[in-house]
Amino acid sequence: QPEVTNPCDRKKCEWLCLLSPSGPVCTCPNGKRLDNGTCVPVPSPTPPPDAPRPGTCTLQCFNGGSCFLNARRQPKCRCQPRYTGDKCELDQCWEYCHNGGTCAASPSGMPTCRCPTGFTGPKCTAQVCAGYCSNNSTCTVNQGNQPQCRCLPGFLGDRCQYRQCSGFCENFGTCQMAADGSRQCRCTVYFEGPRCEVNKCSRCLQGACVVNKQTGDVTCNCTDGRVAPSCLTCIDHCSNGGSCTMNSKMMPECQCPPHMTGPRCEEQVVSQQQPGHMASILIPLLLLLLLLLVAGVVFWYKRRVRGAKGFQHQRMTNGAMNVEIGNPTYKMYEGGEPDDVGGLLDADFALDPDKPTNFTNPVYATLYMGGHGSRHSLASTDEKRELLGRGPEDEIGDPLA
Repeated sequence: QPEVTNPCDRKKCEWLCLLSPSGPVCTCPNGKRLDNGTCVPVPSPTPPPDAPRPGTCTLQCFNGGSCFLNARRQPKCRCQPRYTGDKCELDQCWEYCHNGGTCAASPSGMPTCRCPTGFTGPKCTAQVCAGYCSNNSTCTVNQGNQPQCRCLPGFLGDRCQYRQCSGFCENFGTCQMAADGSRQCRCTVYFEGPRCEVNKCSRCLQGACVVNKQTGDVTCNCTDGRVAPSCLTCIDHCSNGGSCTMNSKMMPECQCPPHMTGPRCEEQVVSQQQPGHMASILIPLLLLLLLLLVAGVVFWYKRRVRGAKGFQHQRMTNGAMNVEIGNPTYKMYEGGEPDDVGGLLDADFALDPDKPTNFTNPVYATLYMGGHGSRHSLASTDEKRELLGRGPEDEIGDPLA
C-alpha cells in the first residue's frame, strides 16, 4: 500500500494550515493578518483630522443648553429652565402671557405670569373690573391690583349693589336696598334691630352699660351683681302668650303664637290673605245671583209670549160655511204692525151678563144669534143639522175646528 503524505507537512504556517483545492493555506487568528507566512497584528484605521475623539458629545444645543452623554453613551441636551425640546429650541414663555404679562418659567411645571395692573388670571386674560361694580358705577384698580367701586348717588355697598332708602332706619342707621327690593339697616355701634330702633343699653335695665366700639358687644353691670351681656330675664318678657327662652348670648327670645309677631310678641299679624279670601267667596255668589236673575227674566218672557199666543185669531168652521169673526180683541195679539189697542176694540164691547157673549160683534150676532137678543138664529139651526148628521165618534169633536 502506497504511503499518503500531508501537503501541510511541507508548508510552514505559524498558526494553522488548511487544505484547499488550490493547496495548503496558512490562516491567522482574529486581530492578525498573514504577512509573508507570518501572522502580524492588524493596524488601527487612521481617523480623519476633523473626526471627534471617542467619548465626546457632538449634539448641538440651543438657548444656552449643554450636551451630555446618557447611560447608553447617547448625546443629549440639558436645557435652561425657560426652554425645552431635544435641542432646547422651544421657548415655554413664547406667547404664553397676554396683555403685557411677564412670564416666569418653571423647570418642573407650567410657567407663571405676572400680570400688569388691571388684568388677572393664569395667562392675564381677564380684566379685574369686568362685571365687578353694579348699577353703572365706576371701577378703579388699586396698587394691589384689586377692584374698587365709585358709586353713583343713591347707591351703597362694596360693589354699589344696594340702593339708599332714606327715612327707613332710625338712630342714624344707614339704609341699603338689596337687589330683590328688601331694605336692610346698617346700625351704629349703640343700636340694633331691623330698623336700628333698639338701644343696646336698654337690655341693662337699671345697670351700668358698656359698649365695645370695635365689636359692638355690650357688657351690663346688673343691679343684682351680675356682669352679663344682658340683665333681662324671661320673667314677663313675652306678651300675648309667647314662650321665652335664653339664647347663647344670655338674651331672652320669644316664640310668638301664629297671630302675633315682634321681639316681644306685642304686634298682631296683619293677614294678607283676608281680602283675597273674601273675594273668592263673594265673586262666585255674585255670579250665581246674576245667573238666577237672567234665568228668571228668560222664564218670565217665555211665559208672557206663551200667554199671548193663547188668544190668536182663528177661522170658525161650521159645516160648509166658513165665517171669519173679526174680533179686534183676538187680533191684537197676532203679529203685524203694532196699533193702538184702544182703537182695535169694538165700541159695543161690554161685560153685560145678559148678552150671549162678552164680546159684541155685529157679524157674529147676525149670523149665529139672529140679531141681538134672538134665540132662533142661523147658528142654532146649522149647529143642530151638523150635530145630527155626525156619527157617535164625532160627537166629542170641536165644532169650531
